[in-house]
Amino acid sequence: MKHARRMGIASLLLILLVTAVVAGAGTAPAGAAGTKVKRVNIKDFAFAPRTITVKAGTKVTWKNADSFAHRLASTDSMKTTAKITRMFRSGLLSAGERFSFKFRKKGTFYYECTIHASTASMHGKVIVK
Repeated sequence: MKHARRMGIASLLLILLVTAVVAGAGTAPAGAAGTKVKRVNIKDFAFAPRTITVKAGTKVTWKNADSFAHRLASTDSMKTTAKITRMFRSGLLSAGERFSFKFRKKGTFYYECTIHASTASMHGKVIVK
């Protein structure tokens, strides 16, 4: 009886361990081993989060969770009068589409939705440490 109880407990522990491993599989960083990805959602004509801090070498992925199309471009500030720089630029992002850029150098980088640049919430910042 003790042996059967131990086997039952061992089986339960094994099931819990396998469940934990499988559940944790989705939390691994995307891409190659060691690659880090941070996400920014575009929703309700705003970036969430509006400011994101990452380590150098991190890929930032923007996902359009809006029903309207957006287009991202790097800029020289978060002002609605910002000038577009040539660091990165996405194509037109329809609902559900994504754009990614890997930030390799330290610094503060700004971006906007070029379609809705007159809206203050359509400007964002990436701080790379």
